[in-house]
Amino acid sequence: MHLRRFAIAGAVFAGAVLAGCTAPPPPTETPAPSKPTLVNTVWKVAADLVGAPRVANGTAVSYFRRDGKLRVGAWRLADGKQLWSAAAVTGAEAPGIELGVDTVTVGGRGFVAYVTSLRGNPWYDLVIADVVTGPSKKRTPTVVWPTTRPIACSDKQAFCMVGYQEKAPKKQANLRIDPPSGAISTDSTDGLPTNARRLAYTLYTSDDRPPEGIEQLGSFRNNATVWERPYTSVFGEGASSDFGWAWQAERDNVIVGVGYKDDCQESIVNGAQILTCEDTNGVLVGLDSTSGATLWSLDRASGCQDHDPLDGSSADRIVICRNLVDSAAYRKKGDSWKLDSYVNEQELVVANRKTGEILWRSPLGKTTGQASATSFVDSEDRMVLVVEGKPTIFDTRAAAATPVPTGAGLFCERNRPTLMLPWLGSDERYDYAIGNDVEPCDLNGRAIQTIPVDWVSVAGVDAGDGRWLLPTPGSLTLVQLS
Repeated sequence: MHLRRFAIAGAVFAGAVLAGCTAPPPPTETPAPSKPTLVNTVWKVAADLVGAPRVANGTAVSYFRRDGKLRVGAWRLADGKQLWSAAAVTGAEAPGIELGVDTVTVGGRGFVAYVTSLRGNPWYDLVIADVVTGPSKKRTPTVVWPTTRPIACSDKQAFCMVGYQEKAPKKQANLRIDPPSGAISTDSTDGLPTNARRLAYTLYTSDDRPPEGIEQLGSFRNNATVWERPYTSVFGEGASSDFGWAWQAERDNVIVGVGYKDDCQESIVNGAQILTCEDTNGVLVGLDSTSGATLWSLDRASGCQDHDPLDGSSADRIVICRNLVDSAAYRKKGDSWKLDSYVNEQELVVANRKTGEILWRSPLGKTTGQASATSFVDSEDRMVLVVEGKPTIFDTRAAAATPVPTGAGLFCERNRPTLMLPWLGSDERYDYAIGNDVEPCDLNGRAIQTIPVDWVSVAGVDAGDGRWLLPTPGSLTLVQLS
């Protein structure tokens, strides 16, 4: 179960799924590649990661935390040695949008983009650094005000961001930054309209809110709005991107996403501040990406147990859960909300991505108590969920549910410690979304030493040559499959 208002109150980007032409079958005399049976830990280094690590030019690159502050750094894949690190700051996006760096490879070199403070200047420095050598000591600062953090442009050859340049302090612009020079130009492909929030590469919502205005959902391509419609016309009266969202990348002229209404109400009970939430108003939609028209919809949409919405979805299938019942109560303690009670009943639904036709549904039963179920790592075809206290593998392609064998190993997602960071331009600190770690675990969610070979490629980041990066609790681990 997600306390969506606080835990993800922002973007959950379901990554693009790329598919090409179907390849011919191999000759009969060519044996199929064998599945890995062994896993060996190459190295493990201490690192409190923030966001997901990236692999570029023989390095692992990531944000990390040190003494409560945000930094960016790179580790050499060959031996785990940290090559460099530097101070970083957030952009002006909502704290619920998960922090994370992006990299691009140009001319055989890997680059990372991040923003850092300027001494004695309220503006910020946009840094383009070589992933191996780090930021140049001779570089001239690129002064900007970053409305969004720099991300890889859709062509993967430069970094794109929305922000202001010091030479034009009143004109927000869509900016493209080309490595290695750091030259800035106006972006005409991956930009955003003025005063808008990015939901996916081409999808945005406007900053307008009642009573002064109406929030719009729209598509922006080649520096022009393709279509725009009221957000509430998609997700219902009272819905807003302020209450969370999830979108999968466009495919076959269909873009799929989830939107929500405010499902929580505050009250005072016997002198205590109580927050009650009824999470049954999420809506899953398939939209025509060229017109914005709704092609299909499904009510009561939610993430499955502790998973993010659209986890397990693929190029042709959407995996979602429906909250038949979901009621939670939280009690204010200090500056945070603590879960008091929780009742949830869900069903797993697999739907055709293009038509919304339900291909399979399976009940998950009822969950009650003061803690949510252990969250296991899953893949596009296999989702591990807890049914009546037993971890069960749901094969979403074969439409089959099988209890996990006794003694089997899995990977669990682990929440990272809270990271409070100042929002850009403010001294006030906010709880930022920083992602999760993964850890080998048994069926009860307890940590184990044995790394389950079958789940490494799902839990980790591909580092090439059979190597996988695992963001383990308080550390970064490289393993080799054979």
